[in-house]
Amino acid sequence: MGKEKKVPIDRFIKTVNKKYGISLTEKNLPNIKLDASERLILSQGKDSKYSPTMLETNDLDELKSWIGTPDKTFDERPCCRSRTISDWLPAGIIGKSKKDTSRALKRTVDKMKPSEHQKIMHLTKAYLYGDSRPILKYKPLMEAYWDRFRIPQWWFKRIYVPAGSVITISPNNAGILLAYSIEIEEGGKVICNGSMTLDVTRINKL
Repeated sequence: MGKEKKVPIDRFIKTVNKKYGISLTEKNLPNIKLDASERLILSQGKDSKYSPTMLETNDLDELKSWIGTPDKTFDERPCCRSRTISDWLPAGIIGKSKKDTSRALKRTVDKMKPSEHQKIMHLTKAYLYGDSRPILKYKPLMEAYWDRFRIPQWWFKRIYVPAGSVITISPNNAGILLAYSIEIEEGGKVICNGSMTLDVTRINKL
């Protein structure tokens, strides 16, 4: 096997800036180096030493590019396609399409029964983490339901986790950890609660 090619940090920064629409520089990326047995929490609460930056979008496809699974994955693994789409559709949604106006979609959302809200949540997860193409026609309805998506994102240059220390990342729902590199000693831990996307050039186990 050939030696793994190291990605220059300037290329990493350029790539994530374009992907997430942010303006990072190497100077504003902090390093984390924990002490032995130290516990660090990354969350959206007051107990977090590092507060996240909130990414916002009203485009479900942009959100999918941030935290979801690319549709092309399911061309390679067709067995992983979503189950019958009708399982996730509230009765009042069937027949809605891209042609419906935003006002009409909003009326549909306002008339939903409490039991139907859970179905929209399942439908959105299917769009983000499954093959979105079979349910593309329902994208405007999901966007009308959620209105705006907000995702916490933590930025770092290098993260070093020594033996006995733990980093716990706990977003309210989904989150993104950006880091040029993560190094974890034997006995160190990085625990991710919720749905976390790790955008990292390399993770080394020491």
